[in-house]
Amino acid sequence: MAHGFLRGLFTADGTVSEDGYPSLSSVSESLIDDVQQLLLAVGIPSCVSVTTNRSTAFGKNPLYKLRITTRAGLNLFAKNIGFLDVRHESLLERGLDGAWEFNDVIPHQEQLVASLYEGPGRGSGPMRGPRGANRDLYRAIQHYLPNVSAPRNLTRSRLAVLAEDHKEIRNSPLTWFLTNNQFYDQIEAIEEGESSTLDLSVPDNHTYIANGFVSHNTRRGANMGILRVDHPDILEFIAVKQDSRELTNFNLSVGITDAFMRALEQRRDYALVNPRTGRTVTRVKAAAVFDRIVEASWKSGEPGVVFLDTINAQNPTPHIGRIEATNPCAEQMLLPYESCVLGSINLARFVTGPAQRPRIDFDRLAGIIPTAVRFLDNVIDVNHYPLPDIEAITRGNRKIGLGVMGFADLLIKLNIPYDTDEALATGDRIMRFLWEQARAASADLTQARGVFPNFKGSRLESEAQRLRNATVTTIAPTGTISIIADCSSGIEPLYGVSFTRTVMEDVRLISLHPAFVQRARAAGIYSPRLIRRIAAHESIRGLAEIPSELRRLFVTAHDVTPEHHVRMQAVFQRYSDSGVSKTINLPATATKADVASALRLAYRLGCKGLTVFRTGSRGKQVLSCANVQYC
Repeated sequence: MAHGFLRGLFTADGTVSEDGYPSLSSVSESLIDDVQQLLLAVGIPSCVSVTTNRSTAFGKNPLYKLRITTRAGLNLFAKNIGFLDVRHESLLERGLDGAWEFNDVIPHQEQLVASLYEGPGRGSGPMRGPRGANRDLYRAIQHYLPNVSAPRNLTRSRLAVLAEDHKEIRNSPLTWFLTNNQFYDQIEAIEEGESSTLDLSVPDNHTYIANGFVSHNTRRGANMGILRVDHPDILEFIAVKQDSRELTNFNLSVGITDAFMRALEQRRDYALVNPRTGRTVTRVKAAAVFDRIVEASWKSGEPGVVFLDTINAQNPTPHIGRIEATNPCAEQMLLPYESCVLGSINLARFVTGPAQRPRIDFDRLAGIIPTAVRFLDNVIDVNHYPLPDIEAITRGNRKIGLGVMGFADLLIKLNIPYDTDEALATGDRIMRFLWEQARAASADLTQARGVFPNFKGSRLESEAQRLRNATVTTIAPTGTISIIADCSSGIEPLYGVSFTRTVMEDVRLISLHPAFVQRARAAGIYSPRLIRRIAAHESIRGLAEIPSELRRLFVTAHDVTPEHHVRMQAVFQRYSDSGVSKTINLPATATKADVASALRLAYRLGCKGLTVFRTGSRGKQVLSCANVQYC
């Protein structure tokens, strides 16, 4: 229907330029705007221009002109819409044969193209000069590299030609741009202003129109779904994400109670209770439900668990309400409508002393923490809240969550392997210092700003701790900000010395840890062959060509036992007012018994929740080792 309407509209009021691009003109701005959005809905981009000087034309109103853009857009228009008359159709075919592409530009082209060409090397061979430069490839991409004298825009149509001629491009992430149905343009300006924002989800359709933009849910709003273990629907909830198409923008966790854990230990059954009436619906074996959780987590990484009674035993404001849920990554325990205000310090930047005897720079860290606490407290005041309920509870409790990232990088700089007791002790020392300093900073803020409004009746009042913030510390995953800071994420070990981060839709970005590169070069072992060998393995511990001290220091998530993963999380939990976001990464060979042991240990050690992920248990995962195949 949309195609037919557009075909009639363009046939009646449109035209085709001599170079073959269709356009539609009207004095109605709203008509042109609606047509542009309708074209977007069928995958065809366009641009709009306006002519205000119409002294030589009939009428004085501004004339709005919509023009189809990009070669891909022109092809779609010709295939699905077109014109009803022969003359316009013939002009359209002329455009298909010789369209000049200038809109469909590949984003971040310089960085992407530069990754394909590392400059002159050594050796010789076909298409290589005396120093080993791939001259053929260089000539083809030279205008798209950074800092060149005659830069050009790399368009999708030009990229298709390059991919056909050069296998280096065919085997690179650039080919993603040739197969997806998105297009890109440059932002001219960003203006400040206010408008209503709505979150829209369309079942089974990942693309929708929003103010003229095609928005795609590769990066959508994140959600957390938590169901108590004593809910009558718990078994269906546990199984729901075994279908990978279900609830794709939700993380799921089961809310575990102390009563359930006691029933599990004593091998008893327990009651499933209707939350509306409080009546028992049925009774089930705790072990059977626990086994279902373990199996689902082993298969797909979900659901995780949160320990509700452990959480509420440390709830700073029990007089305001009982905590039943968390934020999407489960590190911030929240009351209804409460928001999280988080920030993390990059620990890798706080190492001092000679290379032979590096140490943590606690003096500098002590100077940073008060600034960070004050900054996060300021965020609560300057923020614009979408709902009065959110503003009331956020300002009432003033919860903040100062945490850390770059912990694995810190240990490497200190020459401490992640999977050691020394690493646990280091984590304990750092987190205790952060907690003490952050609480002191929050207490200092009360001198000028007062305690948080819900202080009276809170657990902190009963403990005679006058703080500006109901909570001050949290360990967040820092998945995005650690990329910006170029450090390891949160308190996680390295996922791999070489690993692949999958972004957008299956674009693979391969990373090699810079500290390993530096040490490998110093040891005289760095080579392209070694890098390929590392990329093919989850761990470097079995690579004999690497010195033993490097194999021991560069610990990856797959080298760490499930027990040590959990113990590291528990160390940081001791001094986290909220929770700790950490994934218990397991190798593909991990068993269901490994998952069960990790869940039980986390509960015994006082963790507030746990997420287990077995490598290869999902068809798509954000982090993976570069060239490892999982079965």
